[in-house]
Amino acid sequence: MNDIEFKQIVRQSVEKNETLNVAFTLDPRYNSVLAEITQKSVAAQEPTVTVAVIEPQQTQLENADEHLTEREATEIVQRWVTQDDEVEISERRTFEEMVEELGTIKALRPPISDISASRLKEIVQKYAPNAPHRTDEAKAGKDVPGYPVELASLVASGAAFSQDGFWLTKRCTKCGQFKTKCCGPLETVSVVRQDERTLTSIGRQAVGLDPIKPPKPPKTVEQIAEERKQTWHQESWWRDFSGTSELQGNTSVKMLIENFLPEGLTLICGLPKEGKSFLALSVAKALTSGKPLFGRPGFEVPESVPVLYLAAESGDSALKLRCERMNITKDKTQFICRTLSMGLMLSLEDPTLEQAIKAMKPVVILETLIRFNDGTDEDSSTQNRKLAESLFRLIGWGAQAVIGIHHSRKDLNKANPTKEAAVRGSGDGLAMVDCAWLIMQDEKLFQGGKGPNEVDLIGWGRDFNPVPIRLALTKKAPKLPAGTITYAPGIVSCIESGDFEWVDRHVRETRVKEFAQLVEQLVTEFPTITLKDLAAKSERKQWEVRKALKGLGYRRGQGDNSTTQWEKTAG
Repeated sequence: MNDIEFKQIVRQSVEKNETLNVAFTLDPRYNSVLAEITQKSVAAQEPTVTVAVIEPQQTQLENADEHLTEREATEIVQRWVTQDDEVEISERRTFEEMVEELGTIKALRPPISDISASRLKEIVQKYAPNAPHRTDEAKAGKDVPGYPVELASLVASGAAFSQDGFWLTKRCTKCGQFKTKCCGPLETVSVVRQDERTLTSIGRQAVGLDPIKPPKPPKTVEQIAEERKQTWHQESWWRDFSGTSELQGNTSVKMLIENFLPEGLTLICGLPKEGKSFLALSVAKALTSGKPLFGRPGFEVPESVPVLYLAAESGDSALKLRCERMNITKDKTQFICRTLSMGLMLSLEDPTLEQAIKAMKPVVILETLIRFNDGTDEDSSTQNRKLAESLFRLIGWGAQAVIGIHHSRKDLNKANPTKEAAVRGSGDGLAMVDCAWLIMQDEKLFQGGKGPNEVDLIGWGRDFNPVPIRLALTKKAPKLPAGTITYAPGIVSCIESGDFEWVDRHVRETRVKEFAQLVEQLVTEFPTITLKDLAAKSERKQWEVRKALKGLGYRRGQGDNSTTQWEKTAG
């Protein structure tokens, strides 16, 4: 009975909680197997095996009273080799285990013996030459990777060795032979894959399963490229693709308007009636005139570009009015458009549109984007992919950029806007664009038309980082000449002058400071003034007055509001 069979018997006894009858044997290895399984069972808190030792027959112990001889040691080793031929390599006795077990047998016999420990090693080496050796990792208590049976002879000879979890060997880089010394420099190569069952292609050569192939010096990148070029440049498909050196432009993203409009797809998003169309026309004005967007340094136009404007929600009158307000060029070679007054809007697959784009190489503006989507569900990924294909087709025809005017979600939080809320519909809308700008009206300042109309622009770019911008469509003008047209008392249009008006960042801070000063002046002059009267005199909402008072440190004492004074707290 080999040790595999013995282990199975012991495990079955453990599982059934039976008593195991074990007879004494000249092979004490079974004792170590039994101890190993018992220790694992205890560690796993499983039932352990109960052993009952049966007195052996005299024939089994006929040599028990004699010291171990070389002949008997040889027979034991040969018997072990025969047993190990029936099991996997990982279950076989190692060279060191055989020597140790022979030493144990010798120690159990009468002490008079002329066989030395070194002689036991020589016997094992002679009669078990293919026994695997313990590796350094095994001696250190580390896991040793397994290997296929075909590699056993190389492992036994030491030609194959384990290192960092791989079985390796030495190969001559000149002739490919697997030797420790050869005609050329040696390299270390792996012979077993990580599954520990399959030889690598080099491993198959090492064990003789495949013919040895002398290593070829690796070709240089230039040699490989030249060989491919000689073969591929004659093919028709080769001319339909570009190498990196053939790509147009430099290594930075091409900007049609610096810090604002990259080539590719851009969305201008926002809630209804907050200035999206005026912003698109402002962009068209900058592109066609070659002058900076909003007239500001930092938004230069490197080269003027014609614009093709498709107004799918406007007639001639509405678009003409906006174009005149924005001073859009009347040069048709620079700005062309199509409105609903000319008939049904062209589809994005229309041959006429294709011809115009291929000839002009323009920036195409689509108002609004949803009107060019054949689908009915903005949240459908499939329908949005179809729209994206149409937009990319425009770029393929030669459009330098495509700007889509698009709506935001109704639940947009202006205090903390996100990309997902800025673009209505499927998330594919964001995935396909190079830039998205969100335009948001300052409703607190606008007061439903009573105050200036200012908007914030928040952007997200794929290859650049847009900086927030504040613009004004209308503004407050305290001194107006007689007959000036106003949108509200003291409020005039900025667009009438031809474009948005830039609002410096510190302007809003100045307004807040001026309002706070006005509130403090009122409560100083009228200590018992009510919150309602403060709002009326300052022409602000009560919540704005309350916020200013809190910032100034004012609070009203207990009592009747008509007689209780405002007091400023210390600190």
